[in-house]
Amino acid sequence: VSIGFAFAIGALLLFSGATTLEPSRLLAWVLPAGAALLGLMGVATLVLLARSSRLHLVMLEVVLVGLFGAFSTAFVEVRDLNMALDRSQPVVMSATVVRKYSSKSRRSPRRYFLVLSDWPVAGRRRARVDRYTYGSVQEGDPVRLRIRDGWLQVPWLERIEKAAPR
Repeated sequence: VSIGFAFAIGALLLFSGATTLEPSRLLAWVLPAGAALLGLMGVATLVLLARSSRLHLVMLEVVLVGLFGAFSTAFVEVRDLNMALDRSQPVVMSATVVRKYSSKSRRSPRRYFLVLSDWPVAGRRRARVDRYTYGSVQEGDPVRLRIRDGWLQVPWLERIEKAAPR
């Protein structure tokens, strides 16, 4: 089992309910990391197929397929590192559940969402939550948002939990 695979599985277990609040701020870290991964794949292809007549075809495949894979992998790893290495204390914010809904498509499991009155980032006010949190709150209920700064200074939502009635 590779170290990257083990880290990805661990991150899924640790951060299953976590949400990066401003994912576009991760791009400053994702672009160089993705470019480095793509470069490493290109160098590996050159080294392994140096005298092959198929080098140019394999290199084209590496660039076309690897472009998406390198940058999507870099995004997930940078996002997870931002959470895993974060040592900041969580800031607790209060909000109210304005609406709750779930969605299901043919190819994916049911997803649960809460629309909140107060949200730390302008624009988007919905948060994806687990089934337990979704079932424990009703519209109009107060909730607490536990927000952390992030290792790369990209804030993330650690947890949404039902608050005591006001």
